[in-house]
Amino acid sequence: MLGAFPVTTVGLLWLATERGGADAPDPAAAYALGALLLKGAGWKTIVGATFFAVGSTLFSWLLLRGRMIPVALAWLGVLASILLVVGLPLQLAGVLGGSATQLMWLPMAAFEIPLALWLLIKGVAPIRSTSVA
Repeated sequence: MLGAFPVTTVGLLWLATERGGADAPDPAAAYALGALLLKGAGWKTIVGATFFAVGSTLFSWLLLRGRMIPVALAWLGVLASILLVVGLPLQLAGVLGGSATQLMWLPMAAFEIPLALWLLIKGVAPIRSTSVA
């Protein structure tokens, strides 16, 4: 699905520079195709954000499992990421709209900003070695 998005830009460029002739679509078809390509171009951000949310969920889960950051902060990252993984496809489908689409990013900000400060100031927990005596 992600590979189809550069096609929208190229398709819009072709449609905008079409001069007419035997290969040119009729005006009604050109209008419909242009509307579809413009609608598809608007989906790029939401689809990219969904991939970000899936990656963030995995990353937060690894931080939680490794106990590299405080557990509460890691759980906040997992839950905020899951909220986005569920909410972004609902936004794409048109089920979720309005201010809810903006408010669902607040838990992610509440995770990422303290995480950045934690990593800059404290770093990650050192690896506990189990030496055999």
